Amino acid sequence: MKKKNNENKIQDAPIGVWCVNRTGEDPDNRHELISFDRWNPAEHSHPECIAVVTKEASFIVGLHNTIVAQWGVPTESGKFVTDVNSLDSKAATDAIIDASRGQIWHDYDGDDEYDFVGSPAAEFCRRYETSGIGSGKWDLPTLAQLKFVSRYRKEINRCRRAMGFPAMIMGFYWSSIACAYSLYNAWSVDMSTGDVNDNGKNATNYVLAVSAFQNLNL
Repeated sequence: MKKKNNENKIQDAPIGVWCVNRTGEDPDNRHELISFDRWNPAEHSHPECIAVVTKEASFIVGLHNTIVAQWGVPTESGKFVTDVNSLDSKAATDAIIDASRGQIWHDYDGDDEYDFVGSPAAEFCRRYETSGIGSGKWDLPTLAQLKFVSRYRKEINRCRRAMGFPAMIMGFYWSSIACAYSLYNAWSVDMSTGDVNDNGKNATNYVLAVSAFQNLNL
């Protein structure tokens, strides 16, 4: 069978939220999309991620335990992606990492206990990896992607529970989109409501890793 190209992967993917299983131990083994009600732990023993496929966007969501982190330092907004409709999480995450490299956030009170370097949120996502999708292929989601995650959170949580993982924690999750009007703020989404908020980049929010749907070996 001829291997499908990346564009066909998205065009041929069925609409919905899917559990993703890797068919064997080898990282090069194929991935399969399985509905939450058909997930069988005895048969599907390599949970990889969750796929979100809509008419507007297709991407995959990591299964990591929920973590919290700061977004980054108040570097010039012109260095970041500020398009609130962008679905390009790679470009947005690249911009955060490039602009934040070596930058230090100093705590206001002069105590260095809470100082941090770079962008903990973006760096966590970029270093995240699964057995089948390595580090460097995961990103901090865009604002638009987080809105999709919030919209389909019930379906995502059904998949998570079926695959043996806890449901997502409800609360504000960082996007990779900076506020155009402020050096100090970036956008986040309340997972329980879909509401958008502009938080200070030194605030601590939840972090979710996403990756391109094309990274699946279907």
